[in-house]
Amino acid sequence: MKKDANELAEHLYLKELSTRFQNHLQVIVNEFNHCKIISETLSNHNIFISAHTLARFFGLMKSNHRPYTSTLNLICEYIGYSSFAHFCKTIKEELEDALYMPSEAFSTGHYSLITLEIAIANEDWKNVQRILNSYQLNSSFNNELAMLLGNKVRQSNNKDIFLKKLIEIENGRLLFYESFVDEDDLNGYYSFALEKYYQSEYKNTRNQLFVNSFLLSQSIYKNKNQYISLLNSGVWKLDMPFEQLHFHELSRYLELLILIDFKQNKLKKSLPAHIDRILQHSNKVLHYERCWVVARSIKALAFSGFLKTALKDEAFRLLIEELYRKSTNKIESIAELIIQLTIHSIFKKEGDLSTIFPPRRITALHDNETNSRIIIEAANALLYSKGDIKSILTENVHSFAKKSGHTWVFNLLS
Repeated sequence: MKKDANELAEHLYLKELSTRFQNHLQVIVNEFNHCKIISETLSNHNIFISAHTLARFFGLMKSNHRPYTSTLNLICEYIGYSSFAHFCKTIKEELEDALYMPSEAFSTGHYSLITLEIAIANEDWKNVQRILNSYQLNSSFNNELAMLLGNKVRQSNNKDIFLKKLIEIENGRLLFYESFVDEDDLNGYYSFALEKYYQSEYKNTRNQLFVNSFLLSQSIYKNKNQYISLLNSGVWKLDMPFEQLHFHELSRYLELLILIDFKQNKLKKSLPAHIDRILQHSNKVLHYERCWVVARSIKALAFSGFLKTALKDEAFRLLIEELYRKSTNKIESIAELIIQLTIHSIFKKEGDLSTIFPPRRITALHDNETNSRIIIEAANALLYSKGDIKSILTENVHSFAKKSGHTWVFNLLS
């Protein structure tokens, strides 16, 4: 199989080289006389390839062997590449990866990705598991595969069995349940999957922390009480040092603590402690990590109506401003989008827009947080819109925020 794939790749390279060579010469080669003219043209540049060799290269004369590498090197040099190897490397992404991506990521061999897709489409769960089990987790393709799986689950007409088959294998758990993390949770399917499959299967502290934080936060944001027993039981309480948490676990837990205190009417008294905790644990090395730790807490504070009070703490406000300044060139995460909205809300209310950039849209795809992206970007637009657009945005932002569980943006708009 691998040999066949390599042969096909080389065929594509040679075909593409022929096309680009003809484009460079501004001629369509379809007769032997063209090869004579090209040979003479090349000789004027001290490149010597016979008309017969060119005819075999262009397929005008039958040949039983591949063109010599030396011939291919000369052609590539003429059209601007250092060698045939350089040419192949340059076009690899548009040719080879189009068929084989992710190369070598599956031990089942080339074409595994399209085989996975058709197995999913045909609900061939046995082979879906077989191909996923062959995936090498040290591949750089993890995020793309997670997004692919996540979208396939979302689109599936048989979600329940698909979710069950994914939880049965390690790679299914890692690439869907822990990597996709569907924040939109359409029709509650992801919450259902976490509760029915993931939570009962994986009982270590960190897995339970993730599940409890997700389920409880989603429930509170959407003003539902289906997890009230979980809240009252106190099982969500952490029994390990904060320092041992991954930044996503930490950000979710800090968010949950604020929401629970709000739910239990304790937040007015405990707010200073929450702010101190955010400041203490926002000293992550990576900007991306710090943004998540702060942004989830901003959401919880805005939802509870305590963000305005929290922003009176100078250190907390300066932290948000610092993270915003470091994100102005490119917005790459929902966390940075939340921080941008917060800064624009603050400065718009204070009437000081001279030191901030116009609101920017996110540059990365987040298929598992589509609702978050839409509501945050729309809320930021609403801060500056006028006339008919303002009326349309106002109506839809309020309606969509309630429907999707993002009413926390209201306190940044009022």
